[in-house]
Amino acid sequence: MPPRQTPAQKLSAKLLLGGAWAPVTSTIGFINRPLDEAALEWRVWAQGRPEEWGGQGVGVTEHHGKLKELLEKLLPLDGGSRWLLLETTNPEWTAVMDSSRQGANLHAALHMHFPDARGISTIEVEDVPKNLKRIPIEIARGRWGSRHLTVHDKDGLKRFLSLTDFEPWKFNQNGEPYDFEDTSKYEEPKITDRFTHEMLVEYCRQLGLEPFEDDF
Repeated sequence: MPPRQTPAQKLSAKLLLGGAWAPVTSTIGFINRPLDEAALEWRVWAQGRPEEWGGQGVGVTEHHGKLKELLEKLLPLDGGSRWLLLETTNPEWTAVMDSSRQGANLHAALHMHFPDARGISTIEVEDVPKNLKRIPIEIARGRWGSRHLTVHDKDGLKRFLSLTDFEPWKFNQNGEPYDFEDTSKYEEPKITDRFTHEMLVEYCRQLGLEPFEDDF
């Protein structure tokens, strides 16, 4: 009989590439532009923040290959000084991930530069299984669980859904719900049932995205 899986392991199996590339794939940004346009605008944003990259210029290199091969271009992980922009099956959207070992830091670009300065819609998707382990007299290891869907457009924040483990779990929302949302779920007695992985998958699909499919 195979060993019993933990909740974190069960969730990881449903994530992009089975969660094997976390934390790189734990948070994925989506820009409402084709790849070439998104890459050009991303470079404009990055070059406007030279203090974060040691004053160095920002170069763009084109790569081809399967998803795992492209993700390897982000190695070794660091503070998030490299980004990978990818075509998706929906030509209207480009995916972006970064090289941060602590989890993606895409907020400045996705929440401000693209929507506010350029009027370009963005979506940020995050799903992190809770695998935090507490060891006496040692620093806890692992990650807090979290699940987010954040949508920005030219008018600012359009929709935000969040499930985060603050011991206990907390559910938060902001913005006007989409017609496809099952808002009745947000009143579930059990907090973690208010915004499940399956709900996140369906909401993303309704928005034209498949962030958890290997051929997304």
